[in-house]
Amino acid sequence: MLLLRAVPAGLAVSVVAWAVVSVAPYLRYVLAILVGIAVGDTISRLSRRRTNRVLDVAAVVVLACGLIAVETFRLGGPAFLVALGADPAVGISLIVPLVIASIAAIARMR
Repeated sequence: MLLLRAVPAGLAVSVVAWAVVSVAPYLRYVLAILVGIAVGDTISRLSRRRTNRVLDVAAVVVLACGLIAVETFRLGGPAFLVALGADPAVGISLIVPLVIASIAAIARMR
């Protein structure tokens, strides 16, 4: 029941936050901390401040889905997949902020 409230709200916050971060890509690594804190706090509040691994995994999945959705929309569907396959730096530039945001989200939820 807690996931039914927390995950959709966390996904909405994730998409909005990653969309804001995509405006300033040179600050992506620093702003990823704020994205993680925002998603972690949203999921934590809507799950009544309970902590468990399921909520932690849900936060990481929500962060990943939000980032992929924003990047797919920003680069235009198939172009995003072509960019991922053509240049490994694109994948790394997405994985590093995702890891930073995930650590911040899990730390915020504890």
